Amino acid sequence: MKSKDKAKPPAAQANRQSEIERLEKDVEELRHLAGDEGADAELDRIRQQVLELRKEFYSHLGPWQRAQIARHTHRPYTLDYIGMLFTDFVELHGDRGFGDDAAIVAGTGNWWRHIQWLLPIIPRSPEATRVYAMSALILPSGTLFICDTHMLVDPTAEQICEMTLLAADTVHDFGIMPKAALVSHSSFGASDTDSARKMRRALFLIRERAPDLEIDGEMHADAALVEAIRERAVPDSLLSGTANLLIMPNLDAANISFNLLKAAADGLPVGPILLGLSKPIHALVPSVTARGIINLSALAVLKAHGLRGKAGQDVPLQSAAAAS
Repeated sequence: MKSKDKAKPPAAQANRQSEIERLEKDVEELRHLAGDEGADAELDRIRQQVLELRKEFYSHLGPWQRAQIARHTHRPYTLDYIGMLFTDFVELHGDRGFGDDAAIVAGTGNWWRHIQWLLPIIPRSPEATRVYAMSALILPSGTLFICDTHMLVDPTAEQICEMTLLAADTVHDFGIMPKAALVSHSSFGASDTDSARKMRRALFLIRERAPDLEIDGEMHADAALVEAIRERAVPDSLLSGTANLLIMPNLDAANISFNLLKAAADGLPVGPILLGLSKPIHALVPSVTARGIINLSALAVLKAHGLRGKAGQDVPLQSAAAAS
């Protein structure tokens, strides 16, 4: 039986590829005439034409063609991207000779095993009683944060309060003003289940501890994201616009929501971001992309810079360390 995976690309794609190769040969020939005003202008024109053809070519690839490019031996790897962003980067392999690192992004092995190694070694921050995980999705409509997607199976009202405050601080680190919604099957007191009462109590505790935080609940997910729906239920809601921080009642709700949105809305994931540790240390999930590693590394460096800045120590923003 013949495999369909090795089907030839469409004729239009083949023609584009041939045109790109022809133009690249022209570029090589014109390079020898560099300095000639006419040749330089023609070289710039052809380079622009090659760029436009490449964009068109790569935007129309089929699934098998994308897989071939992803597996290409000359594709850029994580360290290639890091080299473009950081001027001082050291990949660590358990060498304590480097001293204490300001931030660590752990390798892509078994996620829970990494967490079990981290928790006994790295102390929690003074204001945290537990460690939580927040995941972000970069969507066409904006960035959406969801908590707790990985750590706590069924948090109490007090733990939901704590994770919300930690998550809001981290959203601030992204340069985004947090707008939080406590998400539930219940809509502003419509249900009296244990889960709904838990979310209502969490809201009370949050407003006591952080009266300036823009937050409301408990509410349906659509009400959190669409102000018009929310206004029909509660016209005087203290939450305005679209919520960018969704606090879920349990791990199932958070993890399922995150993965559904990632797949359905083609969101770019960032995280999971560990909350409540005294140092910016993050464990990567096995499905993380190179871009996901870069995003999490950049966040860890910024957090480390903020922590050491408070302690009067200097941390270059263009530095990072990763553990394999």
